[in-house]
Amino acid sequence: MIESASPLTVEQDFLAHAAEDWMSAAEALGLALRSGLTEPGDLRDLTVGILGRLLLNGLLVAGEIGDGSFAPWRVSTAEAIARIIRQWSDAPDPMVMPGEIAWFDTTPRGQALGESYWRNGDAE
Repeated sequence: MIESASPLTVEQDFLAHAAEDWMSAAEALGLALRSGLTEPGDLRDLTVGILGRLLLNGLLVAGEIGDGSFAPWRVSTAEAIARIIRQWSDAPDPMVMPGEIAWFDTTPRGQALGESYWRNGDAE
């Protein structure tokens, strides 16, 4: 498993940050930089893979932010992952900006896990 600069894995880092506040695809990509990868396409692929795993495991949901609230996409998890892959692959630059692709929020189970990482002082 790819490790981040913090004591947490990159996947755990994603979840810890998402438990603190909604996480953009751009923020997730920034956390993936801690893996040591440097090529934009490789960083995108790592980020999409980790987000996909967190979505499939029921720890995150994908959606949009509007009017100060999070609105989950009304699609299946598989459709959400396919949409993320399609939009990110079609982006002219893999290094997306906040608001592009998707936003992510934790599920109750993901929130509890993410908060446990923060409580233990492991998240950067």
